[in-house]
Amino acid sequence: MSKTALIINDTSDAYHWGCFGTSSEIKNQLSERGYTVTRFSVTQVYALKTAPRSSDHITNDGFRRAFLADNDGLEELIAKADLVVINGEGTLHGPGQGAFNLLYLIYLSKKVFGKPVHALNMSLFPHDSGEPNDKLDQLYQSVLLLVDTIVLREKYSFDIAQRLGLSAFLGFDCLPLYIEKMGIKPSASEPKTIVLGGGLGISPEFISSLVSALTGAFGACRLRYVTGSSRHPAVDDLPLLEAALGTSPAVEHYVAESFNDWIDVINSADCLVSGRFHHSIAAAFLGTPFVTFQAGTPKNDALLSMLGLPTPLSVVQDDSIEKAVLRVEGCLTGQSAALTNEIRAQCLDRAGSNFDKL
Repeated sequence: MSKTALIINDTSDAYHWGCFGTSSEIKNQLSERGYTVTRFSVTQVYALKTAPRSSDHITNDGFRRAFLADNDGLEELIAKADLVVINGEGTLHGPGQGAFNLLYLIYLSKKVFGKPVHALNMSLFPHDSGEPNDKLDQLYQSVLLLVDTIVLREKYSFDIAQRLGLSAFLGFDCLPLYIEKMGIKPSASEPKTIVLGGGLGISPEFISSLVSALTGAFGACRLRYVTGSSRHPAVDDLPLLEAALGTSPAVEHYVAESFNDWIDVINSADCLVSGRFHHSIAAAFLGTPFVTFQAGTPKNDALLSMLGLPTPLSVVQDDSIEKAVLRVEGCLTGQSAALTNEIRAQCLDRAGSNFDKL
């Protein structure tokens, strides 16, 4: 009989298509190793009942009994798994409920149910700034020290893991592995197209100013704001999309209906402008010139550092819009930096390392 692998925090039906590609690759890798895969989605992680709200809850037996009783089916799901894989992505950030819930599921899987637990494809920011925080560091450390394998998807998180004394490996996000298997060739659009995306830390006011500047500087270009996911689209796109559409009637809202559709939009763009981690990865590996803004954590800074590309732009400096226009101009005129073959191969190898210890 085949063994069962449970993916906790699966993102194949949430947020945007980049998350779908990442989780789909994790499932494929597990299936190729002979596992029957079950999933507990990121939406289920956030929707847990009787959720832990303090570090005391994590180790309290009475709380555990109430938690498992109120979350029907969860105990059986973990108990039947031969292997638990935590798809970390961007959930383990700060003291939010999603991070608390995921840490608690890690604790239960390892400490209570005694399962092999592998946390991979993960960013790690106990404090969103990446700076030390005694209380949050202690909470994250106490749980993650239990994990069998930890693979971080960017260097800043890897440095934090080392600071916490965790035994961890530097990997990369799984999305490029999924894209690479598609064998996509670069394609161009007609007319020239600038694709916009959102991102944590970007305000509607900033998007409005950015759209005005791009429309003024590149009036002949088509502007497309891309959204879309399998089931639960990113809600943080809504105010940004409203601001973009309200600023210029020239902006088109493009809803990608599938992963392939999302890839085609980015692949055919002349420039991508966003604060999204996965959007930037897709553009880099498709050869689409792109401009990235800083996110709510330093993960985009870490990503572009690993890709050997210029640092992301701030969204709070007075000259942020001006710098963005200049970078977009460089993209449209073929003067922007691109991913080298050496770094591409290195990142693909690191992405594959997520699965070396399974």
